[in-house]
Order: sequence, then C-alpha cells, then structure tokens
Amino acid sequence: MTEIIVEPSGKIINCEPGQKLSEALSRAGIDIPMPCGGAGTCGKCLVRIIEGHSQPQPAETKLLTKEQIAMNFRLACQTTVTGDMRIRLTESRDSLPHQILTDSSTNGRRHIFAAVKKTYVELPEPSLEDGRSDLRRLCEAVCQKDCKPPKVGLKTLRRLPAVLREAQFKGTATVCQNKLIDFEPGDTTDNCYGVAVDIGTTTVAAAILDLTNGDRLAVDSALNPQVKCGDDVVSRINYCGSEPEGLKTIQTLIVNCMRTLIQNLCEKTGVQPDNIYEVTIAGNTTMEQLFTGVDPKSIGEMPFVSTFSRGLLLEAEDFALPVNEAARVYLFPIIGGFVGGDTSACILSSEIYNEKECVLMVDIGTNGEIILLAGGKLYAASTAAGPALEGARISKGMRAAAGAIDRVNIENDDIAFTVIGGAEPVGICGSALIDAIAILLEINVMNQTGQMISPENSDGLPPKIAARITKGDNGQSEFLIAQTPQGEKITLTQKDVREFQLAVGAIRAGVNIMLKKAGVGFEDVSKMLLAGGFGSFIRRSRAQRAGLLPLEIDREKIDYIGNASLAGAELGLLSIKARDLIDSICGKIEHIELSLDTDFQMEFASAMIFPG
Repeated sequence: MTEIIVEPSGKIINCEPGQKLSEALSRAGIDIPMPCGGAGTCGKCLVRIIEGHSQPQPAETKLLTKEQIAMNFRLACQTTVTGDMRIRLTESRDSLPHQILTDSSTNGRRHIFAAVKKTYVELPEPSLEDGRSDLRRLCEAVCQKDCKPPKVGLKTLRRLPAVLREAQFKGTATVCQNKLIDFEPGDTTDNCYGVAVDIGTTTVAAAILDLTNGDRLAVDSALNPQVKCGDDVVSRINYCGSEPEGLKTIQTLIVNCMRTLIQNLCEKTGVQPDNIYEVTIAGNTTMEQLFTGVDPKSIGEMPFVSTFSRGLLLEAEDFALPVNEAARVYLFPIIGGFVGGDTSACILSSEIYNEKECVLMVDIGTNGEIILLAGGKLYAASTAAGPALEGARISKGMRAAAGAIDRVNIENDDIAFTVIGGAEPVGICGSALIDAIAILLEINVMNQTGQMISPENSDGLPPKIAARITKGDNGQSEFLIAQTPQGEKITLTQKDVREFQLAVGAIRAGVNIMLKKAGVGFEDVSKMLLAGGFGSFIRRSRAQRAGLLPLEIDREKIDYIGNASLAGAELGLLSIKARDLIDSICGKIEHIELSLDTDFQMEFASAMIFPG
C-alpha cells in the first residue's frame, strides 16, 4: 500500500499502486470536481505534487502551462499513484463534510455504528440431544458475538429452514437494529453496503458506501425528473393538487430516478443489489413528502406544516428499490416549514453546532436554506431562491454538464470562456451566470438596478464588447456570450438578469433577517460556509461583486463545503448515533418563517440592487 498525505489538512490516505489519484481521493471521501468525467479536459481536479513523482501525461501538457508543469501541478484524474506522495489541493476541496466521513474509517476514522451488521456463524446441527429451533439456534449464536436476541421478519423466517440446511448451518446473519433480516450461505461479511441520497429540487445525487469500513465506492447524479411538473417546490405542490393522479405521478418520477441511480452505482462498483441493506435520504420537506407519497398540501398553505418531522424509518420494499428485500429507508428529520432533511444533513456533516463563534451557512440551490449559529443557538430558514442559479429559468441556462459554459472572463477587451468537457458551447450554467453578471457590472454594460445599456449607448465601451450588445425580439438589450457551431447565440437577456436578481434578493434578504433576529451583524460572523454541489464552482470575488455573497464578510472567511447534504446522508448511513444526534439537534433549532416577517419585502427589494 502507498501513503498519500493531503495538504492543507494533513489527512493521510492509503491506496494500491497503479490507482488513479482522483479515485484514491474519492474513495477517501475527498470529492474533487471532475465535470469531464476524468477525461483530463476540464482542469478542475488540479493538484500540486509536493513530494513524489508523476510524469506529465498528454492531456496535462495540452491543458496546463509549462510553468504549471514545472511547478509539479498535475491533474488528479491523469495521475497514477506509483509510490508515496504528498499533495496539495488547489482549493479547500477536502472540506469538512468529507473529512467527517474520512474520520469514520479504520484509517483514523471514527468507529462505525452502522445500523446494519453482518456476522458469520457456524452452528451445531440439530440432533436428538440438541432440539433447539432453527431461529433460537441462530439467534443465540449471533448474540454470543453481539447483543440481545434479535427480532425477525416474516419473510426471513419463511426462508430460514431451507437456507440453513442448504448452507449446512454455516453462514452469515444480517441484523439491522436488532432485527434479523437475512441469512446467507458462506461468509459474506465483507458484502455490506448502503446508499446515501440527496434529493434536491433540481438535482438528485447518490453515493454507495461500504458499511464495513465507511469507504465511498461511487457517486452518481441526475436531473430531478419532477422538474417537468414544476421547477420549484410550490409549483410541484400545486401540481399534486391540480392534476389527476398528480401525487402518484410525481412520486413515481422520483422513485424511478432513485432506482436508476442505484442501478448505475451497482454497475459502476459490481455490488449486488441484494447486498444493499440501507438507504438514507436527505431532501427538503417537499421532496421527502413527495418521495413517500404523502400529500404535501399542508406545506404549501399557512401555517406551512409538514406531515412528519423526526427522522423516519421505512421499508425499502414499499418503493420497489433495487436493494435487499428487507432493506430499510431512513429519511432525515425536518426542521420546520420548507426547511427539511437536506438542511439537517448539512448541519450534521458540517458540525456547525460545535462551533464556538458566530457561523453562517448557506446551501445555495433552488430552495436556498440558511443556517445561523449565534450565541450558541441555531436558527434556520428557507428562501424561495428559485432554480436560476442551477441553470433553470435562464434563456440559455443548463446544468453543469458537458457543453455548459462554466467560466466567463475578460481577456484583451473581449469575452473569453471555458466549457465543461472541452466541448462546443451549448448553454450557460450557474457559475458562468455569476461570472457574466459580475463582469457586466465591472465594465459598465449594466447598472446597479440590473438594466443593460442599449447598443446605441455603447460608444464608450471597447469595440468587441460593444459589438456583443444587441436587442432581442422584445426590444430589450441582450449580451452575447458565445455562439454554438450551428450559429445559435448564447446570450444573457434582461429577463435572465431579473431571474438572477430574484434568486440573489431572496438569499440576501433571508440572511439579513436572520442576523437581525439573532441580534448579530456581519462583523460578528467568523466564518461563512457555502454548501451545495454548485457552490464549489463559484468564484468568491465574482459572487460578491454580483451580490450573491455579502461584501461585508471578508473573502478569506468564506469556505466551500461541497454537497454537505449528501455528506450528511452518508454520515447517517454509517452511524445510528449520528441519526440520534441530529434528531436531538433539530428539536432545538429556531425555525424562522421569512415570508411572515414584516421586513422581508423591504429587505428583498433592497437586496435586488447590485453592489456599487
């Protein structure tokens, strides 16, 4: 085994020689961005090798500068581990959620308290002298190695006589929180897996974990298919009430999406579905109720009450998921109103509750959750940010996938951009939208109210910039970012700017009101955490210029923590103690319903004005 020291955290991971560095980091819970899927074309997995050696690969010499290569910068997806190494991540990608997960393995991780445990037993065969029942014989053997006698499910009980004799009374018992759920011939103790899922309003992400050591084996994601029923939670609630079989339709969409993700994870890893014993799910209140098929009507009406709040344990067979027939599904607890299990999972993985100073956390997404720790107390709220920051409601917007423009810059008095996967541009994703807004403000194409100048008033601009300002069919100004090979224009329209302002206004207004409620100011905030898979791709300087992040907080105090909801779901998969902890914490959080605050509309209107 080779040893890799990861700076700046000093974390130590081990892997087999010949493994890709990106794979070794991912298995250790350090999730580095690879939008190109490891093809070596996006450059987002850049690391610096401090000790050790890696010969530059063709993809690296093509993408990196000579200076970068000379300074031992490499792409993790192209670097093969051949010996011990010390590396430095170019950004803080070994963020807190994944560090918690890393701390859970035998490589210096916390002890795993997974709900599922497999035990190999060799039982004495029945005889006239030993006439114990099959179930008692098995349970007593399991108890010798564990705790109190487990209960048993009816399906397992029916299978037990045949499988015990087929296995000659030697096999592996699977117990889930004191319930015997399976018995298999032979020693299968190493084949024990679980799946963690983050159900976002726009994106669904899933990870498969080895429950014996905490390793994450693979991750997959997909667009939430419910977007066809509405791109935000309110429109989906309305869909359930207005369409025949609306609730059933929308539940089927998300359940089928989860089935596909689990099947993909099994194909990637070679894990047999029968060896998946638990699924943990973190989603906002609406997403969790829609998954369970519970009518969300009460969430969308005053006083915005959910059907359940504490962590919920359900049977996987009720959803026909491709897992063991006795597997269970755990849903993270709901805090209040639209603040649901994704927020509680973020709180769990970030350990914000352990901070001593004032900390602000924002989960940037369609539902825009905000968590504040002040004076030793946690506050939580949800803002209707909408899906603009995830590429929806933007004329040429798209998810961060191959073909999406993900960076916009000014070079030689003109617009330059990068595209995920090195492909031809197809549309613009959230990170590029923020870049574009910030740039238009910087070069005076747009004023603080978000109004773009007209082509006839662009004389004072560099000629190449001025040429990009046109008028759309509606007579309003548009700004050309790029063109597709087919000649289709990828523009930023006045309507796109307004959608961005609505999203930013909702988040900033929510932050301002929460700070007031807690009696603190921006000067009191010691740290700001940005959660959400999208957040890791935002440039802090551009986000502050565009008004998404407060200028009042020093840039150095803003940290990315990645998909903290998925990381929390993983932690809940590995530890039933973590589930008990977050249930307890959620009961003490003060939920703030922003829509009822008398200052919200004023704060919202003020926050829609871009910084000067």
